[in-house]
Amino acid sequence: GIDMMPTCVELAGIDAVATVDGRSFADLLRGETDVAGDAIFSERAEWCMIVTGGWKLAAERQKEGLVPTLMTYLDEDPDELNNRVEDPAFTEMRNALLALLNGWDQDIRLGYSSPL
Repeated sequence: GIDMMPTCVELAGIDAVATVDGRSFADLLRGETDVAGDAIFSERAEWCMIVTGGWKLAAERQKEGLVPTLMTYLDEDPDELNNRVEDPAFTEMRNALLALLNGWDQDIRLGYSSPL
């Protein structure tokens, strides 16, 4: 949802608003690209998520930081039946996704204080 306003502004031909979060995906809607971006981030209450490169990692915000709860490879497991978050074979991928998610989480939280 955060990308809707910049997208609508661009499609309306209005100059971008520098203080608005989010990025326009107007080029995707116009058919100029078939890639929406490098990663998709989402949050709800104390949960946040990243989807990138076919992988999905969801984490819960806790006092000690983000705690991964779900990791799946959507290209092979679109129904998310195989949780790889504790699988040692995927530790490197989990850590890489968690680092991206942590960076995003810190960026969006700079503007407001959290109860955590």
